[in-house]
Order: sequence, then C-alpha cells, then structure tokens
Amino acid sequence: MLKYYILNFLVFLTVEGYSQIDNTHQNLWTLTKVYGVVKYYNNEKDDKYLDDELLKVLPNLKKTAYDNEKFNIDIKNLLRGDEKVIKSALQPERPFDQFTDKDYITTIDFSWIEKSLQLSEENKILLKQLINSHKNIANKNIGHKQIYIHNEQIGLESISKNEEYILALIKYWNVMDYFFAYKNLMDTDWDTALSNEVSGFYEIQSYYGYNTMLRRLCAYLQDGHIDIEDRYRDDFNVWKLPFYVTVAEDQLVVNSINDSLSNLYGIKTGDVIEELDGKGYGELWQEFSELVSYSTTSGGQEYFRTYLWQRFNYNDSSVSVVFNSDNGTHKEYIKPIKLADFRKIRPWVEKKGKFKSIDGNIGYIDFDNMSYSNLGKAIRQLKKKKYIILDCRGYPGGVFAQLRLNGFLFSKRAPVAKNYGPNVEYPGVFDDTKLLSYNFLQWMRRSYKGQLIVLIDGSAISAMETLLMSVEAKRPKAVFIGTPTQGVDGEQNLLLLPDGIKILYTGNNFSYHDGSQFQRIGIQPDIRIEPTIESIKKGEDNVLIRAIEYINNLDSN
Repeated sequence: MLKYYILNFLVFLTVEGYSQIDNTHQNLWTLTKVYGVVKYYNNEKDDKYLDDELLKVLPNLKKTAYDNEKFNIDIKNLLRGDEKVIKSALQPERPFDQFTDKDYITTIDFSWIEKSLQLSEENKILLKQLINSHKNIANKNIGHKQIYIHNEQIGLESISKNEEYILALIKYWNVMDYFFAYKNLMDTDWDTALSNEVSGFYEIQSYYGYNTMLRRLCAYLQDGHIDIEDRYRDDFNVWKLPFYVTVAEDQLVVNSINDSLSNLYGIKTGDVIEELDGKGYGELWQEFSELVSYSTTSGGQEYFRTYLWQRFNYNDSSVSVVFNSDNGTHKEYIKPIKLADFRKIRPWVEKKGKFKSIDGNIGYIDFDNMSYSNLGKAIRQLKKKKYIILDCRGYPGGVFAQLRLNGFLFSKRAPVAKNYGPNVEYPGVFDDTKLLSYNFLQWMRRSYKGQLIVLIDGSAISAMETLLMSVEAKRPKAVFIGTPTQGVDGEQNLLLLPDGIKILYTGNNFSYHDGSQFQRIGIQPDIRIEPTIESIKKGEDNVLIRAIEYINNLDSN
C-alpha cells in the first residue's frame, strides 16, 4: 500500500512539474506577443521603459507560485500609462479597416488576443483598444531600410545573461513578426515557430546558445536573403576542405580538386562523398535546414556548400571523409586549407563575365559578375547572332551593366513586378505599392532581335531574378534551361541585435506585376536539366550543352 501512495505521489509531482514548465512556456509566448503590440502600436511609450518592465517579468515566469492572476497583473503593468488613450477607443471588427479600399498586404494577425487562454478579459480589451487607438504617425525606431531597437546596457548588471538573451530574442522575434515581408508564405507560421522554440529560451546560457537559437528561428523564415554576422564570422581567416563540394543526384560530390591533392588522397573530381565527419548527406542536410534560411531546395543547395565551409572550419585538426571512387570505398583524413591558399591552387579557370562566339549562329554571354565595359564588347561582337545564350547562373555585375543589358535586350515597355513597401506608421502592413517596368531607355536603342536562350539555376538570386522577370515579361519567346532560381527578391533590411549580431532580411514584398507569387517559387525552366555525377567527372557543363542541342534542333527543323 505504501508503494502505491509513493508511486501516485511521484506521478503527481511529475504531472505538476510538466504543467508548470508548459505554463511557463505559454506565458513567455504570450509575453512576447504582448510586448510587440505595446512596442509597435504605442508610438509614445519609451523603448527602455518596456524593456525594464519586461525584465521584471522574466524571472517571475519560472516561479512555482506565479499564477495566471499575477501574470496578468504584470501584463497590465506593460500597458500602464495607456489607459486614458485606449479606454476612449472603440473596438474595431478589424484593426486595418482604413486600408480596405487600397492595394495592400498585411502580415500581422491580432486574432490571438481573443483566443488567448493566458490573458484576462480586461487585458484583452486593453490590447484591442490600444491597437484601435494607434496614432497615424511614424515611429522614430522604424525606417524603410532599418528597424532600430533599444540596445543600451543600462540596468543589465542586475539581470542574468539568460534573461538578457531572452530579451534580445523577444526583440528579434517581434521585428520579424511586424516587418518581414513574406511571413505569410512560411511553411510553419511564425507563431508556431515561437511555440516550437520557446522551450529552449531558458536553456540559453552562452553567446553560442543565443547565436544558435537565432539561426534556428531564422531558418523558419525560408528567406534566402537572410544573412547573419556574428563574433564567429571571419570572411578572411577561413579554413575549408581543399576541394569544392557540390550536390548532384542527391549525393555529395567532389566538384574539383587540385592534381597534387588528388594524388595525395587518392580522390578526383566526380567522386561521391558518403560521409563527412561520420555523417551522410541526408543527416547533414537536415542539420543544415534547421540552422540556415533558404527559399527553395535549389537555393538551399547553393548555400549548403558555404555551410560546409563553416561547419568544417577547422585549422588544427583533420576531417574524416569516406569516398566512393574508382578505387572503391575508402576513408581519408583531410587536412583543411586556408581559403587564401585554396584560391591559389584551384584547378579551374573562372568563367565569370566571359563571352564568346560558339559558331556562326550562336553567341554566348555569361552575365555572372560581368562588368559594364565587358558587356559592351560582348554586345558589339554578338549583336547580329541568330541566337544568344545568356548565362544567368549567378549574380549580376553592377547596376550600370544591368542597365546596359536591359537596353540591349528589351524594346518592349511592359510591367514586370509589383513592389509592396512597409507602412512605417502601421507595422505589419505593406501598402507603399509600386508597379515596376524597368524601362531604362530601351526605345532609344536598337535592341537584340534574335532568339534568346537563358541558362538558370539556384545561384540566380535577387537582382538576377529581377532581370529574369523582365525577360519573362518582355521576351515571352525566350527559353529557360536549367533548374529553378532561388525565388528571393526584394530589398534587404538591416537589424542590429544585442551582443554585436547583424541580421539581414527581406523588408519589402516583390511579386509578379499581376500580384501572383514569385518568392519561394522563382523562375522555372522550360527545359529542366541539372549537373550529374557523370558530367562533373567529365568536367562538362551539361546545361550549356543542352542549350546548344536545343538550338541545333531548332535549326534542323
């Protein structure tokens, strides 16, 4: 009988413990959401005041005696000083009625307030009235290109490092909630992402844990524009594997290797990598997907190679690699090499910014990083060709080269894209709408009259994709060959976070001119073809080869 009572008592303690933990996480989730409303829908409340009040609440959340009543008292304190403004306001059926007759996008949803099980009825009313009484004036902390957050360290001596990092994460989460332009396109909605990860907030005790949590949250955004700079990042003192790695046929493949290193390790271009540091491609891809933000699979595979640089950035130890080559399966211990030295020994000649005449009918222009002057030479030499293969696998050169190419390719005036900019007075609304045509004096030049064949893949991003959208709109007979582009367009915004972290993300919404979705879709090829293990072994560009075959078939028919 005694055992029975002891067992039941232990079960009771376990259930109560889990209940307390779950309640702590739900309260932190709710507190994060409330902080965003008060911060961005009260232009008069001082940022430091909000942070100080929040820091008073954070230690309370983990206390056993901290019940729902005490939680709502703390929530009401965040709203203190707003009563005279908000109590006179009517409760709207929708918070953005004033935009009904406009072309706008809203990424913010306040329905969680009414659905909340944590908030008291009084606090629900106060929050909804605060939203409705929001003044139509700009917030000094909100710019078109940067969201400024309070980073002063005043008073932080009295809080733990964990609480300081939780405050930073709450700030970050709310900036993305109100100002990330593609929140409505995420596979996992942003509220659920917070719910999934909030249990780990209280575990963070170090800069590394804080950094990792930011990366985990960024990955949910599925935005290829996300870029994180932190203490660990050093773009110059980089050590990496002494060969390039690519993905082909869902396998890791050696893309190119110097002859001396090839002989040293018994490997060559085209060999399959079965394991890196004990992990196969599937396991590494899963790890990568949880820490890196990318819009499409093809775009993710481009970033995956850079991720491997970072993951295996050892300068004092070797990496175990299992290869499958002509010599069979064998394990080698590879010594990383400094990036500057790697660039000296790379075994290939870069093709960036090159052009050539393939034959009497076909010209080739590689627009990846092409200069204005080089493009001028290409145009003069190739403008009379019956076909031009325009290689858009990569990122374009400067803005003047892009203008020059527009003038060469397009004479047609046609809308290309629609751009929704952020409304800095009503965070979460994007209504600064512009219809973009990119008509850069094309009608004053003699444009190219021949057939255009365009090569694409996952390395084409942002500005290159804007060019490709122009091709779709103004050269409807152009043929796209390769794999989808990244599906990432719009301007990058900068967010400065505590402890020296910078995050870039997309701050405006780009779509096709008719409003249809471009982000996370990209330019789709008419003829899909991608590198194979065999083509990598042979050093062949099978996408370019397929383009030439397509042109020859057109001529023969």
